[in-house]
Amino acid sequence: MERLLHIHNRLRSRQSAHERINASVLAGELEVTPKTIRRDVAYMRDRLSLPVEYVEDEYSFAYTREVGDFPLLKITEGELVALLVAKSALYQYRGTPFEKPLQAALGKIESGLTSDMDVDFEQLGRAISFRQPGTPVHDMRVFEALSDAVLRRRIVCFDYRKKDSAGFESRTVRPYHLTAFTHDWYLVAHDEARGALRTFRLAAMRAVKPVKGATFSLPADFDPERYFGASFGIFVGEGAERVRIRFTGRSAETVADGVWHGSQSLSQEPDGSLVLTLRTGGIEELARWLLSFGDEAEVLEPPALREAVVAQCRRVLARCGG
Repeated sequence: MERLLHIHNRLRSRQSAHERINASVLAGELEVTPKTIRRDVAYMRDRLSLPVEYVEDEYSFAYTREVGDFPLLKITEGELVALLVAKSALYQYRGTPFEKPLQAALGKIESGLTSDMDVDFEQLGRAISFRQPGTPVHDMRVFEALSDAVLRRRIVCFDYRKKDSAGFESRTVRPYHLTAFTHDWYLVAHDEARGALRTFRLAAMRAVKPVKGATFSLPADFDPERYFGASFGIFVGEGAERVRIRFTGRSAETVADGVWHGSQSLSQEPDGSLVLTLRTGGIEELARWLLSFGDEAEVLEPPALREAVVAQCRRVLARCGG
């Protein structure tokens, strides 16, 4: 790559200075053989589609037209759309430490593209967008302190407010893993006082600081994929159990078109309904998901999930005065 960039810059300078640049000259500058230079030039012409040719009467390589930045990547139309999707998806990282480096990385990719298409990212941006009902506001001091602790294996302490709790309580943990789920951030950590793994929502934390001189070793058997494997969402329940849910109407079509859990299986019933079967924990999260389908979702088993859905419906009715 260093050689290709050198040759590219020399050919660009030749356009204004009318220098004679051949394999021998370039080989001397780069301390390689003329054969290597000729191979590099062929790569630039055949693989990167750069307009370089050998001018016989001048004994020199030259660009046949003006060339701008060195093209690092060739891109197809499908890849261009994928890049636009990635660019649009960055909006969910606004305000996080990832925003600037991600924007910078995509900028570098865009500047190095070669394509036979005229690319107008503003026009493409009007064709594809990402919408979401709300994005949690993150405390960057919390995020940066935890990401540093995860990478450096430092024990940390912080104040944490549990769900439905009015106040904060102190926690000391060994931070294992940070994960993003539905536009929010969570920490998987070993809680020192409880002697077990817990999942903490970053938005419910404050005053994160490392415990001076306290470090830890990540257990060899910790695997984030396996840890979350039995959960339906982000919180891991006491254990996985069989779940069966019947969907009707448009909800049946929606469920049939998606992958909702790694253990899922789908069966079409004679009456047109669809039964989703899976093994998972996290009953409360599953219950909240089912409520989004209204009366088109019916819990067949287990009884605990049915009771959780009923309990949430009753709380909604109570708040609405029903």
